[in-house]
Amino acid sequence: MSLVTDRCICLRKTEYSETSQILTLFARNHGLLRVIAKGAHRTTKAGASKFGGGIDLLDLADAVFTDRTDKDLATLTEWSLKDGHLELRRNLRGLYLAQYAAELVSLLIEEHDPHPDLFDHLQKCLSNLATPALEQSFLAFQIELLRETGYLPVSPGAHNEVFRCDPRNQTVAVDVEMPAGESRTIEIGETTLRHWKFRGIQTP
Repeated sequence: MSLVTDRCICLRKTEYSETSQILTLFARNHGLLRVIAKGAHRTTKAGASKFGGGIDLLDLADAVFTDRTDKDLATLTEWSLKDGHLELRRNLRGLYLAQYAAELVSLLIEEHDPHPDLFDHLQKCLSNLATPALEQSFLAFQIELLRETGYLPVSPGAHNEVFRCDPRNQTVAVDVEMPAGESRTIEIGETTLRHWKFRGIQTP
């Protein structure tokens, strides 16, 4: 049985039996994975637990799991927690946006399809959602998600489009270079993004 190690973010979890969990993980170099963490809640008489008493949504960890793409469920064998995002869990709005970001990733990318750049953006976004810059960080992450998944709108006839985040007014702007040297800037604010649909799910 081949084992691989990768850095992962937990996007979904389902309690399975009294001691185990079924998880959807976003692995940096392996994409989306569905794994079973056997005995996640089981503890020894000394109080030790194989997975620290269970794995929570949005946890960031170095994971070891079976490399079997022909199976519906891989087996998680090790979970070394790197960031439980405790500060984020104290911010209701930030936690809400973080869970929504995780749900969007799980819907818009395929299993076993690596997106290392998107993983890095999500990891950074989760950290920033615990700060006063949470709104613009979330907007910027949505732009990167659209870019990575091919849903980013492209202006007809535009040569180059550069997206940038403005922390002062919590907007994301796109600089568009048009033919014959013409250029324009389009600001994308929270109200606009609320109307961008992701396979039938709207942004919060």
